[in-house]
Amino acid sequence: MENSNQKIQLKSFHRLVFSIAFYVLICTVSELYAQNNDLIPATDFNHKAGNPSGLTDTLRRSLSARLNLAVTLLVKGEYNRALDQLVRGITMMTQGEHKDDGLLVNFYFQTANCYLLKEDPANGIKFYQLTLQFCRQDKPMTAIVNLNLGDLYFLSQDYDNAIRHYRKAIVILEETNRDARKMTEAIMNIGSSFAGKREYQRAIQYYSMAEGIYKKYLTDSSTMGHLYINLASVYFRNNDFNRSQKYIRLALLYTGTGNKHNTQDLSFIFKTIASLYLLSGRPDSSFYYLQKARFSLFQQENYKKEDVSEIYRLMGNCTRDQSRWQEALPYYDTAIQQLSLPGSSGFTETKSIMDNLPFHLRRLRILKDRVFAEYQLTIHQKSKGKELSDAWYDCISLIKLMNVISGTLGQEGTRLIFNESYVELYSMAMNTGYKLYDPLNDTISGKLFELSEQSRSNVLLASLNEEKAKKLAGIPDSLIDKEKRLRSEIIKLTGESLSGQPVLSEKGNKTRLLETERITDLTIEHDSLIRNLERSFQEYNRLKHQDQQISKRDIQKTLAKDEYLLEYFTTDTNLFIFLLSRDKMILQKHLINESFHYDIKRYCRLLSNADIRDFIGTGMMLYKELIAPVRQYPGDNSKLIIIPDDNLYMVPFESLISDTSGNDQYKRIHYLIRDFDIGYHYSATLWAMERGETVKVQVQKTESPVFIGFSPSFNAANVELPYAEDEIKQVAALLKDHDIAAVSVIRDKATESYFKKASPYFSWIHLATHSIIDLNDPGRSGLKFSQPGKFTKNNPGDNGILYFDEIYQLKLKADLVVLSSCASGTGKLIRSEGLMALTRGFLYAGASNILFSLWNVTDRNTRDFMVGFYGEILSGKSYTAALRAEKLKMLSEPETSLPLIWAPFVMIGR
Repeated sequence: MENSNQKIQLKSFHRLVFSIAFYVLICTVSELYAQNNDLIPATDFNHKAGNPSGLTDTLRRSLSARLNLAVTLLVKGEYNRALDQLVRGITMMTQGEHKDDGLLVNFYFQTANCYLLKEDPANGIKFYQLTLQFCRQDKPMTAIVNLNLGDLYFLSQDYDNAIRHYRKAIVILEETNRDARKMTEAIMNIGSSFAGKREYQRAIQYYSMAEGIYKKYLTDSSTMGHLYINLASVYFRNNDFNRSQKYIRLALLYTGTGNKHNTQDLSFIFKTIASLYLLSGRPDSSFYYLQKARFSLFQQENYKKEDVSEIYRLMGNCTRDQSRWQEALPYYDTAIQQLSLPGSSGFTETKSIMDNLPFHLRRLRILKDRVFAEYQLTIHQKSKGKELSDAWYDCISLIKLMNVISGTLGQEGTRLIFNESYVELYSMAMNTGYKLYDPLNDTISGKLFELSEQSRSNVLLASLNEEKAKKLAGIPDSLIDKEKRLRSEIIKLTGESLSGQPVLSEKGNKTRLLETERITDLTIEHDSLIRNLERSFQEYNRLKHQDQQISKRDIQKTLAKDEYLLEYFTTDTNLFIFLLSRDKMILQKHLINESFHYDIKRYCRLLSNADIRDFIGTGMMLYKELIAPVRQYPGDNSKLIIIPDDNLYMVPFESLISDTSGNDQYKRIHYLIRDFDIGYHYSATLWAMERGETVKVQVQKTESPVFIGFSPSFNAANVELPYAEDEIKQVAALLKDHDIAAVSVIRDKATESYFKKASPYFSWIHLATHSIIDLNDPGRSGLKFSQPGKFTKNNPGDNGILYFDEIYQLKLKADLVVLSSCASGTGKLIRSEGLMALTRGFLYAGASNILFSLWNVTDRNTRDFMVGFYGEILSGKSYTAALRAEKLKMLSEPETSLPLIWAPFVMIGR
């Protein structure tokens, strides 16, 4: 008992000594690290939000000293020890009876700084957002937090969120001290974010703005060197090589000369110059500058191994691009060895990747380049056996890692850019795997088909999977509605804000700056809500990140007896064709040349221009490439579900020509539509999921409305659609004749707000209107409605255009959506996702089948086509069979027999 009391007294004495020691630290060493540093500023224990009376003096001194010790460790680079002190302090305050918000916010802030230095974006973002909850009134602190949040999002390649936080920092700095250095750094970082988004003109715009401010207010030559090398890089990628060379020279000039060299900056500039030489096909010059970059880097006492790793990766690329593939491999291996993963989690576990995302992004980039060298080695040495199978395995393993990383990236735009950067991995895997293919063993062919599936529409599939996970995980409707409301407002404000000019708060820009602040606040709230959902609903987290692909066998089970799924995959040199029926799969591969994709584009142009002299020959040639290799298997009048790839998304396969030997001038051309019902989808997985989860809508005689049709008014003679109103009225009358309830919304009543309100309640939705197609920015594509008037005076969000991003926010139960407008199925082509068209938004919103057009169509012919299409449905045909019947009817009439009139209408869906 006596010994026990002595231990307690000794422990109490140690606590006292520990507290005194920490207090002494405040007096003796705090000034050593309380330097002018934006990342780790001196702590302010009399923070406005603080409540000093909430803690005992002894405990407060102990916590304050612990915080200062953690900051000292941060400055020394001992991040794990610093984090241990910070976590202990937070635990003491959040679990104890007494709190001091001022002290707690400093702990949150320094913890976030620690995670930033450790390059752990997920945890860094979490603690910076906790910091913001306490320090919103402290403008200087809020500006720094937003700058650092921008850096973390940039590290995660989430460029849209990075831009938002940099912009908010600028807003705050404008309101407070107008710190020129911080503001211009934020502006330059916005430029780098746009460069990451491959929007090079906007990047140049921001870099140039930063340059002007630096020249006017600052003399920091090192930062000017960084700015100029960034300008050189973005001009190079924008194919302006003369200006690129100019800024390379300026970057070297501003970095300094002689003993004043900043070796870290010089190494960065040499490495960037080497990268540009490599991109321009000059590996010898690139290697020379990489050696200079390495030498400059090694002059530093505490260089980063990540920088060394990047230099060795580029050295491997230089060697590889000189066709010395075997010699390149050791460089990549050295690059990987230079990296060190914090912790010991597995490489492909989602949690591990989220906690160490920058590390995995670097590692993935090295492995991708190494796999490419290995692939070239197998191709040119005509490898067989184990070498070939090892190369294929490396490709597949890397694709798995890439998909896991992609799933951890938050924003859809970020994932699209990321997936597009690695799409060539699939081409390498397909070409390598086919060398192992044995027609007598369908194991390899099945894996090749699954690879083809993995290569397409992963972002769309993940988004649909996340929505499904919310429903299945038992999340309350109130939380789902809140998440959707936040996302909808972010999308609306982002569309208005990011389309504007730069963000400095001149008089005319004040409103846009306030919108930027609002977007950032909403984004933080949305991210926090998603994190809470993942923590509170483990099933949601599991379903959200589970493997989304359906197996080949499951897809085959979904096919009906007379259905065939025809999927294409293109590489630079090969065309892969997969034909699936219920009981077999056929794989065909043949070589293509550079003219293949040109012929596809030319064919679509000839069809839309009705150039009958040339489209017949091109249509027959494409038939031989795309259909003839598998034509013997599907019987006549079967249904084809076509999964295109790359430029094939723009081809109406119905128009491909197998024969021109007929006698009748208008019936002699044998189009593919004469043989099959034809439908399309983004991927076989999406098609099978839709087929498995939906039940065919039965057309019933009922008073409940099934159909709603919209024909807006545009109040301008040159944009009115004189037959569109008649189209809606005739279709509605036809349905009513069959005792099917239908609603017509025409002229001024056909507003955007009314469509949003009414569309969730109808099975058939028909829009006879104008499309707006923006091939550069899909988010600005949309459908036109009547301009807001008396019907929308209380809805300021109605601007008369239903934008692409707004379509995503609809909640539809429609079995059929008809987009009776010009080129409604066209959009920006992204190799890994297909067309970013309006159809994609409607699929996400819940539509099962969508009829759309591939090019501009005439108003009167469209009316006649649509009325006939519904008539065929009412006769009992499926959607694709009705579509085929109406096209054959048009083919039989001389005045409507050209593909220009009937070919653009195609169906995507189940």
